[in-house]
Amino acid sequence: MIDKPPDLSDSGFLHGESLYLSSRWKDITLLSESEHGYSRVFKAQRMGKWHALKSLKPQYADVREYRALLQKEFEMGYQLDHPNVVRTLGLEEVEELGVCIVFEYIEGETLDHVETWSRELVEKVMSQLGMALDYIHGQQMIHRDVKPSNIMLTAHGDRVKLIDFGLSDADSFAILKQPAGTLRYAAPEQMDGQAVVDGRADVYAFGVILDELNRRLPRSSRRFRAIARRCCQPSPEERYAALGDIVWKRRSHASALLGVAAVVGMLSLFSAAVVFYLTSRRLAVTAADKVETVIRHDTITREVPVIQEVAVPQKPQKVYVPSETPQGIENFYAWVRERSKLNMEKAMTAAERKARQMEKLEEVSELSIKAQRQTEQQTEKDMQKELQTYMEKEDPQFHVIIASAKSYITEGIRDFWAKPANTQRVSDMMSEASERIMKRERQAQE
Repeated sequence: MIDKPPDLSDSGFLHGESLYLSSRWKDITLLSESEHGYSRVFKAQRMGKWHALKSLKPQYADVREYRALLQKEFEMGYQLDHPNVVRTLGLEEVEELGVCIVFEYIEGETLDHVETWSRELVEKVMSQLGMALDYIHGQQMIHRDVKPSNIMLTAHGDRVKLIDFGLSDADSFAILKQPAGTLRYAAPEQMDGQAVVDGRADVYAFGVILDELNRRLPRSSRRFRAIARRCCQPSPEERYAALGDIVWKRRSHASALLGVAAVVGMLSLFSAAVVFYLTSRRLAVTAADKVETVIRHDTITREVPVIQEVAVPQKPQKVYVPSETPQGIENFYAWVRERSKLNMEKAMTAAERKARQMEKLEEVSELSIKAQRQTEQQTEKDMQKELQTYMEKEDPQFHVIIASAKSYITEGIRDFWAKPANTQRVSDMMSEASERIMKRERQAQE
């Protein structure tokens, strides 16, 4: 019987010793060995997969303190599970190496070996590093040795991995609490044996790394420089509490313009509310006596608001003087809202016209901020003049109210509402002044 040649398209098991996967470590290759440290790292293969092995140098293999340090690193790393933190797989005895921590193998290079940097790459690397540090801080751990040689960038540049927890610490460990770290990246409190060290020490090292990478860019970023400066403050209280709080990009052009419009609009409405409150409190008392109504053919005719010209040196300015009637109050409030709308539209138009001439994001942001400040100042001046012209003739005490209102308007609507005591103080002062006016008018009628 003649055997048929095998069909190469058929599925089935292949035979041969080459498919046997050994559970023993093989192809062990030295990756790195710290000159002044106590450990070394190897690359090894088992079951067809690469791993990283970290062991003690031969001279430290039998020293109890260093064996405890290796055990501590394993126990801390084994608890962590984050895409930007190297995975710790186990602790075992390896022939010729001794006790080793088994890590996942990362194909890539550390940050100190990356030659080409762009602003986008720096932002991507540092934001992922920030997420890794926030995660380990949330696990009540501190790395204490964050530096470029302990941060890996994968071969395709899409993932950052934080490695080497040899000097890390946690509240749950009572051993090896002495100061540790790399001097260039260590926070001031790390060098003080009496100071309490927490996650903000890693924030300090984060800022040093960001500053170094920023200096390697073709054109350094002022935004990166500002973030690094805050991270590296000598006092831990002045640093970021969490690196997730960092805003890497400034607001876009459209967002900046909307911010200008929102602030100006809120400021104008607040000023209008002050004017309306003062006017309505005064007019409410005398409205019943002073409203002149003429009934002719079932038609009610009321007074209408009048625009009076007020002479101002070098530049005449119209000041609205409302009639002392309910309809006059409504018309005056509508006029103030229209005035606020015009101020907002002018600010938007001016900011858009100038911002279109700018191509760079930082210059557009600075222009928007400048336009915001100028518009706030102009709105403040207009409302102060209107308030002073209309109110100061009624009661000298209104000067005090106007001075307070000027201060609060200048601070801005956000800061003003953040201080409830100030709001209550202005309200009390306005109530007292209104009561004095009412009392004086009652006395005059008697």
